[in-house]
Amino acid sequence: MLGSIPFIVGTIALAMAPLAHAQTACGGQLTGNGIYFSVTQTPNFSILTMANNDANINRNESYILYCTDAPPSTLELLPLGYGGSYKNFRIPLAKVMVDDNYTSTYIELVRQRNTITILSNPQNIVSPCLQQGVTNNSITTMTADETQYSLVNATFREDQHPEQPKDIWMPHSVDIHPLARADYVRAVSLFFNQGAAGQTVYDQIAAAYNQHRDNMEGIPGPSKRRIGWIRYDFSTSHWTLRNSNFTRALIEDAGGQPFPLCGTAEDNSMLTTDEVRTLILNSQVLIDQTEYPSTVSPMPHIRQTAFSGFVGPIPVLDNRNVYSLDFSRNFGGSNDYNYRMAARPDLLMKDMIRSQYPAYQPSIGDFTFFNKDYGSSTPQGSVYSAANCSLPDASINNAPYFDEGILPIPVGSVPDVSPAPPPPSGSGIYGGSCSDAGAGKSKSKVGIIVGVIVAATVMAAGFAFAFFKWGKRAKEDRFIELEEEMNNEIPLH
Repeated sequence: MLGSIPFIVGTIALAMAPLAHAQTACGGQLTGNGIYFSVTQTPNFSILTMANNDANINRNESYILYCTDAPPSTLELLPLGYGGSYKNFRIPLAKVMVDDNYTSTYIELVRQRNTITILSNPQNIVSPCLQQGVTNNSITTMTADETQYSLVNATFREDQHPEQPKDIWMPHSVDIHPLARADYVRAVSLFFNQGAAGQTVYDQIAAAYNQHRDNMEGIPGPSKRRIGWIRYDFSTSHWTLRNSNFTRALIEDAGGQPFPLCGTAEDNSMLTTDEVRTLILNSQVLIDQTEYPSTVSPMPHIRQTAFSGFVGPIPVLDNRNVYSLDFSRNFGGSNDYNYRMAARPDLLMKDMIRSQYPAYQPSIGDFTFFNKDYGSSTPQGSVYSAANCSLPDASINNAPYFDEGILPIPVGSVPDVSPAPPPPSGSGIYGGSCSDAGAGKSKSKVGIIVGVIVAATVMAAGFAFAFFKWGKRAKEDRFIELEEEMNNEIPLH
């Protein structure tokens, strides 16, 4: 699992076409390919291929970004090993439409927010300056009207539209490592000729994330806090488990222990009442990702749906170590987590660690996404509006909203982890029956791989032995045949 191993700062080292005479690359220089994209750069054009990160999508999509008057010819592309069809974009883009608002966070990180002229669902925007753009009508609402394409150079979309030449595919998946999602800032930056800025921003985010992770690496297994991440589905009246590669990696990199404690469970899998009760009773930190209607109070809802008739302490609820993800939001209630989680995993890491160890790194500011007071009559947190665009933002979370807020993280010692959490109780993969797996660890993919290798080795040995026996028998049969042939050819006297 990606979250169980140190994640490399930067990008996968794949070959790039060399730049002639070290001239500036069209799009801005990146240091290499991305985790889920590849790029070939020359002084006059760059070729960007967005790779699939979703098992349900089988195709990639490629773009030629050119800095000259016309895109490169086939003769220019063939020596680089490229052929086929591409979408062509003259860069830098001046006006863009954004269909999935999380993509706008990448654009803002490389300081190109003024290029955004059309947004889908602008009421969900949390960024103060984009809210201001909506207020003063410099940003309009995306509709189904195809004529909006004539107003922009390109459109960033979560879904693929190969037939639309102005659509740029921004693959979205919750089942990849947090830094893999942040890495898309580099791909987006190329469209604005800001590759160097995108590289710098990503390197800073990755360095902060990895320093947080390194600070947590020394926590002994029995001392790790168990972190439950759940969501209530009002359409089915059931609790579900958040267990994607994204959430598991975030918890593990922050020194925590995700559920299930052993075995496997799919992301968004439905939990029985006994399972969610066992999970909550064994959690030291609980993240509730439910989007509650205004008529439902969260804490009473948890007790009513998971603990009806239960008598006894519920430590994580009694101690109020329960967090929603709306500490930062706009006045309409749209939370910043949905908007910015893809671009700023370093802030998520800070919150995840701070929820376990409140005294961790006090110099880097308060929570950004995690809200400990959700559902209270006087909600806490940061509420952003268009008015905040003209402010220095120093009073909000101790850092400005976007690029200037990427802070270097001090090297720190392992936080005080005493007292260690009590052993898990209850049955099943969310409870104490997992204790035989060792410190509550789930059966990892490494163990599965080892098992597969062992089984394969045994099978291979069996096949080898059978082949040896067959070969030996074949040789013996052939020897008998030859002996009979010789006897038939030698005259009898």
